[in-house]
Amino acid sequence: LISGGLGTMICLYHYADVNHSRNWVEKVHNLLATLMSDFKWLPTFMIGGYLAFYVQRWRQFMFAAWQVEGRLKDLGIIIGSDARDPDDPATRRLLFRIYRYMVLAMALQYKAVMPQLKEAGPHLCKVLEKLGLLTPQETLVLQPQGSRMRDAVLSWIACEVKDNGPTKSGLLTGTCVISVMDKLTACRGSMMYFHGNNFYPQPNTWSAFMTLLVDIYCGLMVITYPFKMFTSLDLNQFHGFQPFT
Repeated sequence: LISGGLGTMICLYHYADVNHSRNWVEKVHNLLATLMSDFKWLPTFMIGGYLAFYVQRWRQFMFAAWQVEGRLKDLGIIIGSDARDPDDPATRRLLFRIYRYMVLAMALQYKAVMPQLKEAGPHLCKVLEKLGLLTPQETLVLQPQGSRMRDAVLSWIACEVKDNGPTKSGLLTGTCVISVMDKLTACRGSMMYFHGNNFYPQPNTWSAFMTLLVDIYCGLMVITYPFKMFTSLDLNQFHGFQPFT
């Protein structure tokens, strides 16, 4: 409305041709058009950088999630191939327990975005128990861990691998212990990065400067467009109404 009203006044002033007003309007039109052309690249660049940051941030979330999935699949392959006798019932129970811990770790990793787990609040372990991911005994151990539940579950996997090596139960050959620990630590790092990515927002200086430039650009548009796009009263059927501004 401000731009349109200003455009109508400029149109009438241009038509009156008082004190060389026609030349003045045309001169200011050229100057402001040049100013807009020279200035608009900077807020456009700032907005592009701002959007690119959040697109890249989203991509980092996705890459971290894929890395977590990949490390857990690596663990499954390594531990599964380390079984001394895959047909042994005790070995099958062990492998299923480790697999359950992997699924539990994933559930804890994404509990903030899974509606059923997000709504559980302090009753999270009870919900996981109902889903078959925890036993009552494990719930008593995991509940006090608080924000470190995910790390505790990964440590359970490490303990299961060590406790079932050749020097103990002998269900696993023990030849892949180092690889298992390496994949577990890599998995924990990817899980931490996924959540740590939330704490790296766009710098406030960039956001504030971009907002200032966009506000200036909008102000220039209000002032400049009546000059840049005004329609002469000689060609206007609406008595000064400026349809473009």
